[in-house]
Amino acid sequence: MTTGRARAAPKGRADTVPGRGAGAASGPPMAGEGAPPPEGECLPPEGEGLAQEGEDLPREREGAPPEGDDLPSERQGLENPPPEADDLPPEDGGVTADRFLGGRFVALQPARGHHRSGADAILLAAAVPATAAGRVVDFGAGVGVAGMAVAVRCPATTVTLVEIDPALAALAVAALALPENAGLAGRVAVVTADVTAPAAARARAGLPRGTAETVILNPPFHVPGRVRASPAEGRAGAHVLGPGGLDPWLRTAADLLVPGGRVAVIFPAEGLADLLAALAGRFGAVTVLPVHPRAGAPAVRVVVRAVKGRRGGLALLDRLVLHEPGANTPTPDAAAILRDGAPLPPG
Repeated sequence: MTTGRARAAPKGRADTVPGRGAGAASGPPMAGEGAPPPEGECLPPEGEGLAQEGEDLPREREGAPPEGDDLPSERQGLENPPPEADDLPPEDGGVTADRFLGGRFVALQPARGHHRSGADAILLAAAVPATAAGRVVDFGAGVGVAGMAVAVRCPATTVTLVEIDPALAALAVAALALPENAGLAGRVAVVTADVTAPAAARARAGLPRGTAETVILNPPFHVPGRVRASPAEGRAGAHVLGPGGLDPWLRTAADLLVPGGRVAVIFPAEGLADLLAALAGRFGAVTVLPVHPRAGAPAVRVVVRAVKGRRGGLALLDRLVLHEPGANTPTPDAAAILRDGAPLPPG
């Protein structure tokens, strides 16, 4: 997730950077194994079934027993920092390299001070069918986990990661240059841009109208004033929507998509009404997949998919349950999606 506030790209960098266009630079070492996870914040009142890291659901992390409802995962330390290390957030406490989809790709993430991607990003990527083709654009991409997961799962796609924060965009570029991500070479690009900017500005950044078959969004979750924002600016911006709410995000998605293009959004279940209102008049054939931490617990997320310009009502899909009763063990359906790259139920 990211904020809708405009922020200039750092000097000496192009706004659009091909995924393999940068090598690792020298500099201070990054955090290695055992780096502490960022503090949780803004968790829903029920709390159950959520990971310790920001707003995300369980994420893979190896080398330590699961914390809370986390799934096992893989974390590794790197000897070299990403390119343009000066762009890293000043409050960062190091950078971790985290493996997703059972180790099929690696993402670089700030250990502290910013939102950390997890299962929310993988669930969003799973909303794109494996047979999808054409351009997929990831709005508010952060360090690129959702978009890279789409590229891994959907070999006929090219992916554009759009992120306003230059520090997070730099980490996405660095991750794409890792040998572990060599299979994504030439298929994933990073754009530093504000998705809520006017159309002319977006076009100059490489996001002209009608050029994407699919748009995926993991937008900030909260309305200003309804939650206590994190004192870390990077995390607060990733969790709190701008003054226009969701509408600017969905307006831009509709503008960028071709006729009949598809949008997928992951959002808190309690915000479903706001999300449906932002889709109205632009998208139809809406499907809603509720995501529950456990059977019998309220849904904490919804994954909503819709088609640009399509008419048709709303369909509520069968729920996805993440954990077995009374245990941290993932259900077979959740493990298939989060570890093996299976798609969400058709929608």
